[in-house]
Amino acid sequence: MSWIIFLAFFVFCFWLARRAHNRNAEIEPTGILRSPLYWTSHALVMLLIGLALYMAHFRTASALMWLVLAAIVVALLFIRRALKWRYPI
Repeated sequence: MSWIIFLAFFVFCFWLARRAHNRNAEIEPTGILRSPLYWTSHALVMLLIGLALYMAHFRTASALMWLVLAAIVVALLFIRRALKWRYPI
């Protein structure tokens, strides 16, 4: 039974990789991959995930961490809007 779950997970990962390749081929000609805003948004997403996992692992939810989490989300929304304005794809 566990091999079915493993196979389904492998197929799902393959499907995600194929979609990511198609998306990358679609946005590459626009020049967005050379944009500092694009890489900043990816770095903020990684920071957001890291902070959320840190808060979940150590079960610390101080007001400062929630404030930083909210600030990262707001910054990501502004960067996303700027990217949509600059590269309308």
